[in-house]
Amino acid sequence: MVVTTAAGTVVSPSASSPSEQGGPRERALFSRLPTVAVVWLVVLVGVAGAGLAWHSRGNEDLFGYEQSLTLNRTPVRTLSGARVQAVVAQAPEPVAAARRTRAATVRCRPGGTGILRNPWSCVTRYRSGRRAHYRVIVQPNGYYTGTGTGIIEGCCVKVPTLQ
Repeated sequence: MVVTTAAGTVVSPSASSPSEQGGPRERALFSRLPTVAVVWLVVLVGVAGAGLAWHSRGNEDLFGYEQSLTLNRTPVRTLSGARVQAVVAQAPEPVAAARRTRAATVRCRPGGTGILRNPWSCVTRYRSGRRAHYRVIVQPNGYYTGTGTGIIEGCCVKVPTLQ
């Protein structure tokens, strides 16, 4: 819009109202700007989500495979007497250290049911002819304690585990 003053000069006033700002093309661009920004934001979020999904694909299969392995494993039925006898046979004869002899025979009988079959009753005959009786308790981690003629304790009874 052009304004002519009393002195006859032509003055172009500054665009102060929205209707006088730019042409119709500029007004149309500014009115669509929020819509265009939202569309680009949605596209960028979609591309990022697709990239994340592509990166993590296949992990579910590995997880499912590992889970199926543990479901198929079964524990050994029970702790055998031979395993308990092997560790009780290592127990020293309950006499003075200078007179100790090695175990000649060991017999262990389970006293309970379940996997560990605790308590075990063990009789050890040493080469000296002396006999020792023990009541042995085996822990799930392989440690054992025995009381009776003497006190025995130790580790590493091979207990049933998942196979």
